[in-house]
Amino acid sequence: MNKKGLTLIEMLIYIVLFSIVAILIGSQMKSMVSSFSGGKTISILQSDTRDVLAVLTRDICNTGYKRIMVSAGGVYKDSVIEGTFLADSSSFIHKEGNPGDTLIIYKAVLDKSGNFSKKDTIQYYLDSTALKRKTGNSTVTISENVHGLQFEYGVYKIDSVLLDETSFNASNWAVPFGLDEMKFNQKINLVSEANLRIIYDMTFSEDFKNDMDSMRWEIRYFPTAGVAGSVAFKAPKSELGLEIPVPQNSNAELVLRYWTNGSKDFTVNSFKLLLDNFGKYQWTSNPQTNRKKGVKAIKIEALTRSKNKGETTVETPISVGNVSISRSGPYNWRHYSEIVEIPNNGLF
Repeated sequence: MNKKGLTLIEMLIYIVLFSIVAILIGSQMKSMVSSFSGGKTISILQSDTRDVLAVLTRDICNTGYKRIMVSAGGVYKDSVIEGTFLADSSSFIHKEGNPGDTLIIYKAVLDKSGNFSKKDTIQYYLDSTALKRKTGNSTVTISENVHGLQFEYGVYKIDSVLLDETSFNASNWAVPFGLDEMKFNQKINLVSEANLRIIYDMTFSEDFKNDMDSMRWEIRYFPTAGVAGSVAFKAPKSELGLEIPVPQNSNAELVLRYWTNGSKDFTVNSFKLLLDNFGKYQWTSNPQTNRKKGVKAIKIEALTRSKNKGETTVETPISVGNVSISRSGPYNWRHYSEIVEIPNNGLF
């Protein structure tokens, strides 16, 4: 620089340096804005997906809710509401589709006082990329940009009959002298840890109901007589299905125990001992009719796309059912999976 000011060469140098700095700063700012925008898009997509799945989860977890307590002659009894289960004893209908499955569930609805209000039939399905919820004559869109929807079903192993006394035969039971119990003569072989379901029907005299303390079904080890699992109940309960979780047991006994202060007049009309499950689900996309009542969980899988465009660098595809999407395009994608327990499904 001379005393008269900048030379032309110096001016050009300054302009070039300023341009380089401006380009560098602009590139960094663009990257930061793009990253923020992409992150915001992904965050909105994740939040929207969670909200949508929360609606499905709330409905599905109540699939088959069907039992209420009703008063009969001053005594409350467990009652099953007609219309909340199907001929196959389940409370849902599954229809496979591409790109989306359809799920129809049946359940009872209670009012604010806990009394039976109505029966609900709820249907979830995809209409193009809109996820619809239909109840009666009302249909609403609960989410857009859903490109895949699939339901899978966790089935317990059911109806493996271990003991069957549909027509009760007293000669099959031992009643030890001086003990308040009945023991079934046939032994039980459990090859692994399992849940056993006892379905029984009993009637009791009025004296016994008044004098009884409690009753209990037990699975005992043989010959040590140690208790592998048990479940207690009280009269006048009858026609119930009770669960007994038990470990592996190659030589077990079924025992009915009772504690009473007086009369022991009761009758076992029938009972079945079923191998209900092994504590693990067997997942299937379309359960057979004879296994639908054993479905105790539904897995929801949804493939959702962001509403707005957002850059992504993910190259691996994302899939739900028959739908596979390359994620290298201008949108963000999310594969959401949720397992919902439905313990009320199935009428036993």
